[in-house]
Amino acid sequence: MNEQPGTTGRFARVILAAGQSRRMGEPKALLPLGDRNVIERVIEAAGSIVELTVVVANPLLADALGGLGAGGREGFELVLNTDPGSEQIDSLRMGIERMISSMEEPPDGFFLHPVDYPLVGEEDYRALRAAFSEPPGTGIDVFQPVFAERHGHPVLCRCSLVRRFLELPAGGTARDVIRSCPRGYVLTSNPGVVEDMDTPEDYSRLLKLIERGDSP
Repeated sequence: MNEQPGTTGRFARVILAAGQSRRMGEPKALLPLGDRNVIERVIEAAGSIVELTVVVANPLLADALGGLGAGGREGFELVLNTDPGSEQIDSLRMGIERMISSMEEPPDGFFLHPVDYPLVGEEDYRALRAAFSEPPGTGIDVFQPVFAERHGHPVLCRCSLVRRFLELPAGGTARDVIRSCPRGYVLTSNPGVVEDMDTPEDYSRLLKLIERGDSP
């Protein structure tokens, strides 16, 4: 694939998918959504943008991904979070640590993508990467998509933030780091970047978006 000027750099991402889906009542990552299930959509969303994808999964999802052959994909790492009482920050630390240990050199930037946002598309990833790769000197550490004046996911962080995420105290969230950093906002026409999926009602809404062709 030919790269456009201004899109250089090495990128990785962490997909957070170890939640218990209590509000959904069934594993949200395995729900069908169009022609794929949720986790397949999220994994495939980045296309060729990233060199490494780390998925932090609970045991049920890890077994399903193994059945799909995901564990054998080049540039794919599966991290198992076996603690049902853990917080998202625990999964985030696990994912970032695996990302750093699995790459010969740290990436220039890394995406954080909760599995709750399955309608993100490759164009959203490309737009974030293009903004990240603009001439340095802006002082922006985090890039975030925006649809209809709402901030969405995934977020793209400079690798210099790794230590700050890893040092978050108990009870902290990724939001604590993101909101404390200079942020750049990237407009997108895809409503999927702000459509999270936590409940059966959310799931029905996302299915309708796909049926109408409003999201990839």
